[in-house]
Amino acid sequence: MSVTSRPGWTVIVPVKHTSHGKSRLGADAALARAIALDTLERIAAAHSAERIVLVTSDVGLAEEARREIVGVQLEVVADVDSASTTAGPDSIEHSLNDAVRLGLGRVSDDLVAVIHADLPALDPDELDEVLRLATDVPFGAVSDSEGLGTVMLTAQNPRALHPSFGRRSYARHLAAGAAPLAAAASLRHDIDTPAQLAAARDSPDLTLGPRTRAAGS
Repeated sequence: MSVTSRPGWTVIVPVKHTSHGKSRLGADAALARAIALDTLERIAAAHSAERIVLVTSDVGLAEEARREIVGVQLEVVADVDSASTTAGPDSIEHSLNDAVRLGLGRVSDDLVAVIHADLPALDPDELDEVLRLATDVPFGAVSDSEGLGTVMLTAQNPRALHPSFGRRSYARHLAAGAAPLAAAASLRHDIDTPAQLAAARDSPDLTLGPRTRAAGS
């Protein structure tokens, strides 16, 4: 299917600099970058994703994404502010929301979603199903597998999307008016800890992307 025939979702993917690794996961830059690239590749394979806006200060990741992510319009937005952000939990949450707002500034009146870059087991068909349901929802949110964090936000236009990512963000997004969106396990299983990575690797219902499998072995 050609890119121009896709239904029209713009997906914003904010990614902190992978040189910080993933602190809770205890991962180095190679694994952090592998997880992000696998997530981007799975999003690109969803028929509903017309365009990906990658917001990152990581020049190396951006270059790899331009080479390896195909079949979808990919725009890279340089997140200059987060390049110098200290990697504490509060500062990371603040910079993540700022990165999302930076991406929203590149979207006109399109259907828009924000997806975390730590979903390397994402099934493109399951993403298509959630985006199909979200088309009729002004502002929606998908929780992580614990029901505490938010892995995805959707909106019918960028003005309706209000990011409040961080610890226990799902309740904040619902309080801000987001409707809960049901999603299959592959979209809710984010990789933040060694236990989550091991569970994704061992689950018969999840298939990790090839880069994550190689880097995390």
